[in-house]
Amino acid sequence: MKIITDFEPDASLPKSIREIVEQEISYTTHNGNTNNPLECDSMEELLKRVYAHIEQQALEVYRSNEPWALKAWAYSNILQGVIASEATEPMADALINPIVEFQNQSFNPLTHFRKRLERKSPRTKEAYMQCAARFVLKEGIKENYTDEDIEDYQSHSMQRYKNDNSYYQEMRRLLQFLRSLPDKFRDRELPLGMPKAPKKSTLYRPIASLEEIETLIYDCVLDAVPVDMVIRLLCATVYGKRRSELAEFKVHLNGANSTVLFPTSKGGEQIPHPIPQSLVPLFDTPISSWHAHTVDRQFKKLCKQASVNLPEKAGIHWIRRRVATTVRKVGNSDIDAYRFMRWSEPRELGMLAYYDQTPYSESDTLILDNHPIVKMWEEAMPLIFQFNSSYSPLNNT
Repeated sequence: MKIITDFEPDASLPKSIREIVEQEISYTTHNGNTNNPLECDSMEELLKRVYAHIEQQALEVYRSNEPWALKAWAYSNILQGVIASEATEPMADALINPIVEFQNQSFNPLTHFRKRLERKSPRTKEAYMQCAARFVLKEGIKENYTDEDIEDYQSHSMQRYKNDNSYYQEMRRLLQFLRSLPDKFRDRELPLGMPKAPKKSTLYRPIASLEEIETLIYDCVLDAVPVDMVIRLLCATVYGKRRSELAEFKVHLNGANSTVLFPTSKGGEQIPHPIPQSLVPLFDTPISSWHAHTVDRQFKKLCKQASVNLPEKAGIHWIRRRVATTVRKVGNSDIDAYRFMRWSEPRELGMLAYYDQTPYSESDTLILDNHPIVKMWEEAMPLIFQFNSSYSPLNNT
């Protein structure tokens, strides 16, 4: 008599999500019985549920549903028992490719929104996409969201953001996301109403004093502040650059015609700044590329080292506000100040800003000639060469 042995499922390694699902079903269906809690009409319907689940999990863990996030989640969860080998990478691709195809076939609000943000700066794009991902993570991936969905997220955000300005910014970004959905929702408003923008006077806007900036400059004399940080402090205090603009920039040395070119953001003009001839020797050294976070970290370290009390939540913008305030006082007009800061010129400046053809180099030079912080650096430069050991290769120049 033939003895029927227990069911032994296929132990070979699955090569796709479909094989995983089929294998799982084969485990749970034997002798006509099923223990599969996901009762679906077809394999295709079940697979769509699996794809949506993996996409939602990637959103929750990595705040993204891009292929890299799907693959990272697959490595951590689906492939965690697989021994790393040359086959692991193609297996991960085989796992996520159907999900990417599924995303392309169905409406994906995050992918749709990302395309609408193509002309935004990287940091702005990141902030908007993080808000959209938070919303989609909480309310699900849909083509349209009801007022109840939005109210639920608004209530959640009211509790999450204790600061009025943070809540306002979150709702402003959410509104742009909702209006990016199909055209019939272009004029959509928030059901609980858009919060009022906090008055500028209530916003946290610390500004450095000229005395504090002078203290930081002379710390470059007294302590072995690295050359990379000395030059970045010079660029921050003279040109008022953002931390992202201080991370990596290009210097062209040519005597009186020396320039420094910073990457700009938020629609600003990318035009070289002249370097005062008196300060050219400070730039005459190789400069390493930094990450923006490194700029922030090293700047705070310098403030602590110089015993300068950096206000809470303040960063490089603490100096940028001082430079903008100073430049406005020494320039001929607001137009000169806007151009020196490399801001996009607003309509408030009128037609004069449109028709004025004064070269940037001319208005920049006028400001630099009267810039009080430039004079601080001119006085400190010989002492930096003499006492700052990080400038030792230049001590004899």
